[in-house]
Amino acid sequence: MLAIIGFLFSGFCFLAFAYTLRSVVMKKTGLDLNLFALAFYALGLAFLIWAVAASTGQGDILNLSVIIGESLILTSTISLLLQVLGSNRQLWVVVATAVSAALLYIRVMYFYPSPVITDGVVVFNIPAPVLTLLGGIIVGIWLPACINVARSVTSAIGQPAMARTYAAVYSTAALAAIFFISARKPFTVILSFTTLTIMFALLISSNLIIPHVKGRH
Repeated sequence: MLAIIGFLFSGFCFLAFAYTLRSVVMKKTGLDLNLFALAFYALGLAFLIWAVAASTGQGDILNLSVIIGESLILTSTISLLLQVLGSNRQLWVVVATAVSAALLYIRVMYFYPSPVITDGVVVFNIPAPVLTLLGGIIVGIWLPACINVARSVTSAIGQPAMARTYAAVYSTAALAAIFFISARKPFTVILSFTTLTIMFALLISSNLIIPHVKGRH
């Protein structure tokens, strides 16, 4: 089934990206990227959970998996915020956790998920208010946080010009993610899925070559 393969492959890409961040990039640059890596570990786990849910073919399990996955996405978002917010982290944790709990309550009570499997592909059928919120989180938090970290990394390795390339990759990934969660046709899901996976495969490759990049002196 395409859904299972897609979720598994993308999930492992996110996990590999997070792992190479911690094991390669942090070692090379000395930057503390643990929270940034945690965000993608949680995102990867969400995709793996969706893969398992899709494999069951049961609507109730798939519905529940969406709630669990979105909970992990909110956890990831909090991690990203804490990564870029250098001060008052404890306050932000309390505020972000309270807001996330409220959003999940509203999601369960008023916009309960109703994904369907069509032609072997999971279509999330996300309601417009939830889609707007998720799109806002991607554009307003995920993308700026990723670009911010990319600038820190490229500066640390003495190649600040590379930040533009990272920004283009992250921007493409963000657009693909929005198309993915908003898609209602299998072809659009597959296309956005593929684009998202390719972008993170490129990021994994970039992480792996960073130790071999010679900085400017």
